[in-house]
Amino acid sequence: AERFAQELGEKKFIAIQAFTSDIKKNWLNTHWSETIFQIQSANPNLAIVLLGAPAERERLEQINNRNIAIIATP
Repeated sequence: AERFAQELGEKKFIAIQAFTSDIKKNWLNTHWSETIFQIQSANPNLAIVLLGAPAERERLEQINNRNIAIIATP
């Protein structure tokens, strides 16, 4: 997390916690990908950071098709 904070510096960002512990409340990966695309299109200078648990890393990488920072911490 500290490494990403250093990389971002003063840049504005939005952090997204994509998944919940209750799978029936989770969006489909395609919904997240489209939402992230829309946010980035409207705000090209805004960084996107995906948050999640280590066990969610693979799923986060599936929705991360735009070189977004992923922070997976316990």
